[in-house]
Amino acid sequence: MIEQTEQIYKILTLLFGTGAAGATLKYFIERRKTKRMETEKTILTYENLLSNLLLTRKTFVYQGEKRNELVMAILRNHKEIQISDFKTSDGRVKFDEFFGKNYPILNEKQLEEFKFIRGMNDTLVEYNSRVKDILSKNLSLTLEVPKLHDLLDHINIWLVKYNTEFKNNQKQCLVYVGPKGKPFPKNVENDIKMKIEELKK
Repeated sequence: MIEQTEQIYKILTLLFGTGAAGATLKYFIERRKTKRMETEKTILTYENLLSNLLLTRKTFVYQGEKRNELVMAILRNHKEIQISDFKTSDGRVKFDEFFGKNYPILNEKQLEEFKFIRGMNDTLVEYNSRVKDILSKNLSLTLEVPKLHDLLDHINIWLVKYNTEFKNNQKQCLVYVGPKGKPFPKNVENDIKMKIEELKK
């Protein structure tokens, strides 16, 4: 960097003279410094975003595991219930419908599990709100990483469903918006990691 700066100074001196060369070089150095500071700030923003997304995914995956355990427990205790009755044409389970219909037959232990699964949405709403806040304050990120635009749409719809449909319905324990056409964008975390690496070069 020092050698490069000296070379630039020599060239500027030849072109403009000593005084102008010094002023131009100072401007050049300050400009690079400002740009680097802006880049470092952007990197921190991406890292903060990624951290919250990884926490969201970890919670979501764990919630899915507990959901599956509860579904299996209900099916074991009630042989008359057929999971196929709650599947879409493409094979996806309609969990909202499954739990809504079978909520009245939950035993005490299953009800505790249901409430635990439901409670995890309070953690998810916190993480999703953080992600929304980061993206809303840094909309330029959605231009640099296009999937972040889809992510913001997904989270906005998720938060609307949480506040309008889920919060006051005690027979629901999950908030899913993927089936409504706004799934969580695939591999978005990897796209963010790649962008961070690109900025660090």
